[in-house]
Amino acid sequence: MINVTVKVDGMSCDACVHHVTNALVDLPGVLSVKVKLAEGEAVLGLDPDVAMMPAIVEAIEDQGYEARVAV
Repeated sequence: MINVTVKVDGMSCDACVHHVTNALVDLPGVLSVKVKLAEGEAVLGLDPDVAMMPAIVEAIEDQGYEARVAV
């Protein structure tokens, strides 16, 4: 498992955290999700052989937020 931080712009409340978490939790290769409202990020535990970053970013953006992998 590897940990990846994804910056999520546009979250403003606990409901936003819930939406982002639900969008990510069932994606292939996503083993854990911790969305941090104050930091504007999601920390993901991923199976690097299965998880696909474009699908992760798309799942967040489909919920109405902007997402990018933190470097």
